[in-house]
Amino acid sequence: MPYAQAFALFGAWKERDWDPDWRPRFVHPEPARDQEGAVFVVDNRVWINTCFDVRTGHVQYAHVRDKSLVTRIDICLGESIRGETAVTVVYERTALDETAAAEIAEFARTDPQQGREWERLIEAYIRSR
Repeated sequence: MPYAQAFALFGAWKERDWDPDWRPRFVHPEPARDQEGAVFVVDNRVWINTCFDVRTGHVQYAHVRDKSLVTRIDICLGESIRGETAVTVVYERTALDETAAAEIAEFARTDPQQGREWERLIEAYIRSR
């Protein structure tokens, strides 16, 4: 998918189009839309869109869970020479207490699989259009 179309899919609002399990409830802005500074809730967790820069291809999210775990998701998009969009996603997780340490180890094992799942869901979305 060309960059101009793909970039929007990595916003929390547009992700709803390709991920049937993703249902953010936007607190800001109103009406809901993808932008830097957007705040939304998923599964009682508050998320903040800390960067949404179409010019540089940078999207970033952060959230704190149960006062024990901080997650930052850093997404970088760029157009390949074939006119497709290359996407790199990095999860950075920090345990705020010892109860989250084992969970972070499990995330380290399972997070790489998320990329393949996102790819599968986005490809199915593209085919359905």
